[in-house]
Amino acid sequence: MDKKTKRMHHTKELFITSAMKLIKKEGVKEISVRKVADDAGYSYATIYNYFEDMNHLLMCCIVRILKDCSNYIIVEEQNTKEKIKRTIHKYLEYMLDNTYAFDLLFIEDIGEIKPNSLTDEEQQEIMEPSVVKYISGLIKRYGQEQGKNQEEVAMIIEISSNYIFGKIAYTNRRMKEEPKEKTKNEIWETIEYIIK
Repeated sequence: MDKKTKRMHHTKELFITSAMKLIKKEGVKEISVRKVADDAGYSYATIYNYFEDMNHLLMCCIVRILKDCSNYIIVEEQNTKEKIKRTIHKYLEYMLDNTYAFDLLFIEDIGEIKPNSLTDEEQQEIMEPSVVKYISGLIKRYGQEQGKNQEEVAMIIEISSNYIFGKIAYTNRRMKEEPKEKTKNEIWETIEYIIK
């Protein structure tokens, strides 16, 4: 990578970092291109050298969140069931500690993104997040170990993901004072029951 490409990549990442910081502090609806540029130390016009519009920047933030979450949840464990438990605990920890990330991924309407504004890798991460592939892969492996058929495994994955999503959304919206450990344990008890 030449110096110019490195500098452009660095500046783009700086804008994404500033946007995420502002989203965490103020929420998606309160940020603007001007605020992000100011926080990054650039004029607002410069941001358009890297992003087509605010939706493009937000999509890049989503890609960053998905990659960060995926890296965060990877655990070293031999036993598949224990690996699922620890992975889900790590995922819940990430999403409960970073409510802005959950909101940006699942709640906020950020509009449409123009075709070809994301790289192939970014599009792939959004269409099939590595965090989803990782957790689904663990559940599939556990299902095979337990002699479950593909239909049963698919149903376990669907029920588990919907339950996790609903519980995190509920906790983030209504039960902010509920201890996160309690929420994580309740979710795991339900998931453990589902995967039996």
